[in-house]
Amino acid sequence: FFLWILQRLLRLQESRHVEEKAARIKDWVSNKLRDLEEQNEHLREQNQKCETQLELLRSRLTQLSQLNSLQSKSKDRHSTEDSSRGSYEGDRPPSDESPPPDSADRDSQVNQQQTPPPRPISATAACLAAIRRRSGAFDTPEERRQRRKSNLSNGSNS
Repeated sequence: FFLWILQRLLRLQESRHVEEKAARIKDWVSNKLRDLEEQNEHLREQNQKCETQLELLRSRLTQLSQLNSLQSKSKDRHSTEDSSRGSYEGDRPPSDESPPPDSADRDSQVNQQQTPPPRPISATAACLAAIRRRSGAFDTPEERRQRRKSNLSNGSNS
């Protein structure tokens, strides 16, 4: 009879131990899921920022390509005009000055002066941000929270 009671107590103790272990595992899984959801949200936000930046870069590249195309057409036009003028230079002393611009060139210069200078694009900054995002995947939840707080405080000062 005592043996039976002892076995029953041991089984009860083992079942409590198993239940406690299952509860710890459940808590760990819940915490891990929450951390992964936070990380996923952060990555979605970063992805959206990158897509916006990529769109801006594409737009700027298109603008620069069009500007380059216009400049090369302008250079081609000047070279054909110069060759059609003939080769007589007269008694002019040689100089490094270019001939006076025609009205189309003046318009082009005015437009260029009105256009703000292009913003330099830092590939290094983009690479560093990507590395930070990737390395963040191995951070603890507390490290991620601290980094987010730091990023928010740095972003508001800009």
